[in-house]
Amino acid sequence: MNKTLSYIAVSVLTIFVVLAVYKSNTHKELSEQEKQEIHMEALRRADSITNAIEEKVRLEQEMKNRVESYRDSIQIIKYYTSNPNSAGGVDFNIVWKNNTKQTIKYVRWTVSAINAVDDEVYSTIGIYNVPKTVKETGPIKPGKTSGYGTYWENVWYNHSIRKSKLRKCEIEFMNGTVVSFVL
Repeated sequence: MNKTLSYIAVSVLTIFVVLAVYKSNTHKELSEQEKQEIHMEALRRADSITNAIEEKVRLEQEMKNRVESYRDSIQIIKYYTSNPNSAGGVDFNIVWKNNTKQTIKYVRWTVSAINAVDDEVYSTIGIYNVPKTVKETGPIKPGKTSGYGTYWENVWYNHSIRKSKLRKCEIEFMNGTVVSFVL
């Protein structure tokens, strides 16, 4: 929506520039026809900018709707972390179902480690990125469930981790289409 407001501001600015040019030319006497042409040009530019803004808003809404439709393509059955091992290593597991009509090539899950007071925590060993992204390799056929009996080992190292929170999902289909959405 902020982009839309930016476009509106630009269109208003354009109209003011046209009016300023018009006023700067008032030191010479303009004929009624010249005044009418300047007015019509300002209206054409304003219409053009308005049409561009409307098209931009329409495309943004279309993209949002497409992403929202993919959000329902994944049914998350459960996800969880293991208890920290002696070194603080915590595993991550997610069980989910492919509700699309396409075969999935890869799924990338972005996930955060959470402590007992619901704060996001860092890994104390290795790469300290928060959140982490784990990648699942398919193919995962339409209607199939994935994740039972599999997990990512030692995704984080931190003895305070009690659970995880899904942040984002990126799906790459066999046809090359990639979609991502926040969970």
